[in-house]
Amino acid sequence: MNNIKALLVDDDSRYAESFVDKAALRGIDIVYIEDWETAFIELKENFSDYVAVILDGRGKLSPDKPGDDPKHLIQALQDINRLKGENKVVEYYINTAYFDKLIEYFGNEPIFDKKKNQEDLILDNVAIAAENKNIYRIKNKYSDVFECFGQNYLDKNYELLLINIITIFENDELINAENLLFNPCRILLERIFEKITEVDNTVLPYALINFEDQRVSLSNCSKYLNGLPVRIQDQEYRRRKFLKEHISQQIQTIIGICHPASHDIQKYTQYTFKSVLWAIFDVLIWMKAFVDEKS
Repeated sequence: MNNIKALLVDDDSRYAESFVDKAALRGIDIVYIEDWETAFIELKENFSDYVAVILDGRGKLSPDKPGDDPKHLIQALQDINRLKGENKVVEYYINTAYFDKLIEYFGNEPIFDKKKNQEDLILDNVAIAAENKNIYRIKNKYSDVFECFGQNYLDKNYELLLINIITIFENDELINAENLLFNPCRILLERIFEKITEVDNTVLPYALINFEDQRVSLSNCSKYLNGLPVRIQDQEYRRRKFLKEHISQQIQTIIGICHPASHDIQKYTQYTFKSVLWAIFDVLIWMKAFVDEKS
């Protein structure tokens, strides 16, 4: 992701300057606005830019109003809740010098004590909010793909593998490609084959899903589902071609690129890597249709 961006609303400009500097050291861009009315306009107009709002407990409602207004927080929370009704959810944190008083009335809200210098705790939460927002964005963008996890499909624990792959591709930064891209892609393909066997082992026998030698086993599964003979020890396995041609080609893309690329990454462009991502998408959606058909 690009730098994390959060909105700080506080009528103390000296305090805000210090907060902005501290956040910058952690790669968090703070946009500082003194009053809530102006801040809320900014939030509405550029909602997708922000992962969080940091609110003063008592502040300025508008540019022409005095600061230290207790109505500031009430109005801000009402406006943020209204955005939520429009399906625009943003994390928020209350940062106040009146912690003891506010905790009595806003005990269920995320409140931090200015007097205890809890800025680092707030920034920890902002970083987590950024990660969660990125995950939410990715899952919405590829909603049909992420329907292939949970329920009767792949375990939801494997969602994170795919989210990590997508995040790397979107950044166009191929760092540690073997561990972050290729191994997760192969693991996902393994899980897909295992799910096919789990649902109907007459389609893909258990004997073919021993992944001790990952590339050989993946190739054996692919060959078998394409109607080609597979010999394991002294036993030959064969069936009629099961895979549709385009799914067969996508599986070959995953197997054919991931293993050699992980040993010689310099030969491959980002476009080659993206072809693996699209292939994984197609095969996941095909697997879900298979499971649905058998249910």
